Amino acid sequence: MSYSYAQAQAVPQRRAPKRKKAPRRRLVIVILLGFAGITAWFLWSVYSSSGSFTAKVTGTTVINPATLAVTIQVTNTGTSAATPMCTVDATAPARAYTGVNAGSLSAPVQPGQTMTTVMDVVITGQGARYVTQATVSC
Repeated sequence: MSYSYAQAQAVPQRRAPKRKKAPRRRLVIVILLGFAGITAWFLWSVYSSSGSFTAKVTGTTVINPATLAVTIQVTNTGTSAATPMCTVDATAPARAYTGVNAGSLSAPVQPGQTMTTVMDVVITGQGARYVTQATVSC
């Protein structure tokens, strides 16, 4: 028996049935969003500071052409011990070279206590030697 081209086209193609993935996909999205929310809450509770802090830059040292070591002093002016999160911003005149670094101190600061630490800041364009201003906020 021989088939012609016209007969071969007339045979209907069977399509695979579509699976319903929407409920599973929604469940995965809900689980991921819940996990992200719990993680964010945990990190916030660990790193949020219950005290208030004052901070100042006490010195800078060029480590290499791209890195500036910034020495900061942080004082806890609050009533409870806490580990502050601080941000150091270093700039050259006209903001030709800049760098930012953020991090928390290695230990909680007790009320009335002052801690000194050093934060390394990577400066754009290897311009660490041109930086004239560094500020810190906690």
